[in-house]
Amino acid sequence: MMCKRRFYGRAVALAFLRRAHCPRCGNLELQHVAKQRVEEGKLRWFFRMFGASAYRCRPCRFKFFSFRPIHELRVNAARMPADESTSR
Repeated sequence: MMCKRRFYGRAVALAFLRRAHCPRCGNLELQHVAKQRVEEGKLRWFFRMFGASAYRCRPCRFKFFSFRPIHELRVNAARMPADESTSR
């Protein structure tokens, strides 16, 4: 029996949709860039005027604007080496 439906996977997990992510590849590890560096997009003037942050995705090199906050990676205290945890 052949399935005639096509599977579409999300680029980003539902838990991370409220954070800034690359619209092309879904990468969450973004870096801030100057707003003048973003050259593509019909509404770039709108994003600049209303203070959206400019981001760059390292793997695909895509530059874009987003009002969403960037995803901060958290370090688990239980996984820290012993010498770093005792220095606090």
